[in-house]
Amino acid sequence: MKLINSSNNSLKNKIIENFSKASSTYDNYSIVQQKVAKNLFNIVVNNNLIFSDNSIILELGTGTGEFSKYIFKLHSNTNTIIFSDISKEMLKKFREKYNWNINIIAIDGEEPSFKDNSIDIIYSASTFQWFLNWDKALKNIYNILKPNGYLIFSMFGENTFYTLKKFMYEINPQYKITKTIIDYKSLIQKLKETNFNIIYSDKELIYQSFNSLRDFFKYQKSLGTININKNSYSFTLKDFYQLNKKYMNKYNEILIDYEVYYFIVKKSLV
Repeated sequence: MKLINSSNNSLKNKIIENFSKASSTYDNYSIVQQKVAKNLFNIVVNNNLIFSDNSIILELGTGTGEFSKYIFKLHSNTNTIIFSDISKEMLKKFREKYNWNINIIAIDGEEPSFKDNSIDIIYSASTFQWFLNWDKALKNIYNILKPNGYLIFSMFGENTFYTLKKFMYEINPQYKITKTIIDYKSLIQKLKETNFNIIYSDKELIYQSFNSLRDFFKYQKSLGTININKNSYSFTLKDFYQLNKKYMNKYNEILIDYEVYYFIVKKSLV
């Protein structure tokens, strides 16, 4: 497995650290991610895309392989498939799970180190929400795709955890609802500005319920997605109980909302 150093960024290092720690528990808790992966697979199938068996395929953000199994279904006769993730521990778990004869590389998905015009298809499921610099990331992805190459991805949108963040702000305005993920319209605009032709785009809301906030935060920790934003306001125990009460009064459960974007785009010839 080849390791390419990612940029020396404290937030990105925190992302790597959290996902590496969660590599052993991720599969037991990635219920929403599994659903999103299956949805993305069905979208690809329903769009009747025609792929060559000679295609060179790259997956960004492989993780433990939730979407990778669908890539093999879509490209069962393709010889060159490269699986990548920013976390070496996630890739190690992926290899242990499937034991395939596969190409694995540890890279930062925002800075994939491949030659220009070298990849036919790039897949990614539930990863791009971690991008810190969208302009740079899309430019890099565009450059390594061949002309008419496909970028096919899903990602969590800006309204993920909206109700949770709204309740937290109502309890304590020190918790600001900061925009950390690109919104749907802005993403479409950036894709067009990067000279991608949009073949398919859609978004949906997925809901997940928990018996308590404690269960929810345990769930997030087991996925590696908690405490990544170091600037977020830390709730007190009193805040925690008030938040739990708000949920129970309104929903009688902890109802978590996820916004998901789905895209199929194609590199323009120009």
